[in-house]
Amino acid sequence: PDSFTINSFADDLAAWLDHLHIGNAVVGGISMGAAVALNFAVRRPQRTVALVLVRPAWATEPNPPNLQILATVGNLIQAHGVKRGKQIFHQSERYRNTANACPDCAQSLLRQFDEPRAADAVVRLLHIPASTPVEDPAALATISTPTLVPASRQDTIHPYEMGRTLAEQIPTARLIELTPKS
Repeated sequence: PDSFTINSFADDLAAWLDHLHIGNAVVGGISMGAAVALNFAVRRPQRTVALVLVRPAWATEPNPPNLQILATVGNLIQAHGVKRGKQIFHQSERYRNTANACPDCAQSLLRQFDEPRAADAVVRLLHIPASTPVEDPAALATISTPTLVPASRQDTIHPYEMGRTLAEQIPTARLIELTPKS
């Protein structure tokens, strides 16, 4: 579980690119993938040609409020198993609030219980959000590659404000608004 960090995933990405004999690349991802891409770009700027951060969820702090619901889901799976955990979550006020604000987010959270290996993979819900994509907020200002930040206003897990903040702090970034999935 301790290896489930954004740093280790960015290191895995570098190793994969090395394996493929790719020196530098356009790096991007969605949600957690955006966190990994951001970490990679900060720690390996010479290998990053451009950066795409789609629906970023967090950047410079561990366990931000918008991701704490993932720990709720993970803890329910651990304590009650996937079937009962899903029932408890589905009946919770937290689920109802999420469903009212962002129906797609609520459905995505329910699908976490349906993953084939949900109980075995619960570590991803508990450890990854606790990992910080970028340790030093000042490092965002050092990113000099072209950066695109697509974000949606109707997404409680991937707040538009996070995309806007990243676009403001990365000098070369451009924020674009995505149409909500719902």
